[in-house]
Amino acid sequence: RISVQYVSDAVREFMGVEPHEVTADYGVLMNHVVVEDQPMVRRSAAVSIRKLEPWQCEYRVRMLDGSIRWHMSNAIPHRESDGSVVSHGFTMDITDRKRSEQEIERLAFYDALTGLPNRRLLLDRLQRSITACQRSKNLGALLFIDLDNFKDLNDTLGHDMGDQLLAQVATRLVGSVREADTVARFGGDEFVVMLETLAPDTQSAAAQAETVADKLLASLNQPFALDGGQHYSTPSIGITLFGDERLTVDELLKRADLAMYQAKAAG
Repeated sequence: RISVQYVSDAVREFMGVEPHEVTADYGVLMNHVVVEDQPMVRRSAAVSIRKLEPWQCEYRVRMLDGSIRWHMSNAIPHRESDGSVVSHGFTMDITDRKRSEQEIERLAFYDALTGLPNRRLLLDRLQRSITACQRSKNLGALLFIDLDNFKDLNDTLGHDMGDQLLAQVATRLVGSVREADTVARFGGDEFVVMLETLAPDTQSAAAQAETVADKLLASLNQPFALDGGQHYSTPSIGITLFGDERLTVDELLKRADLAMYQAKAAG
């Protein structure tokens, strides 16, 4: 049984509870930990006590106003002469650090304009997907999407309008695929959609990928509202399947890019 012998007055600010409440019932503290994090906190604390190892745990706490804060607890356990284990430690609020880490990750792996995964994150996910396909025997597909005559739009209406169009294209692409699929901005006016867990045979997987591509075409062929006016922008889409042979990420992207240029040349 876990009990708290002493807790400082700072617990009022940290958790919104009184010290005497915590010493009377340890569960008062745990009730403020976000439900999804509670099993991890309990498990790691139990391991620390059982193995007499230092405890360090990062977890989220729901404050009285409903906001979420990140806390990190540290404790050193030692065994008393009566066989019980006592841990002495402290808790820090690390919310600002966590937010900084999340912002650094966002800048590294996500496109600033559209919020989509960038080239770097796409390449990582594609490599993982290729490996998963080898195990599952299912196929995947890479759809390389390029906006036709995008440079003309930028030149005539300006980069602000171009950025608006790219943001709207991103929204439509995400809305046209499954949540498990990846939509990435590859660069400029190029987007890549990665479809996973398609059928294991080439013909069925190709049909599934083509169905998604048709849906993307239909969505992107609808007019875009730019600065109060309507603008039409057509895409060209190239598709390549992956998973049935060992190809590198670069080779797959080259194939999808080549297919896209064939689609563009065919009008």
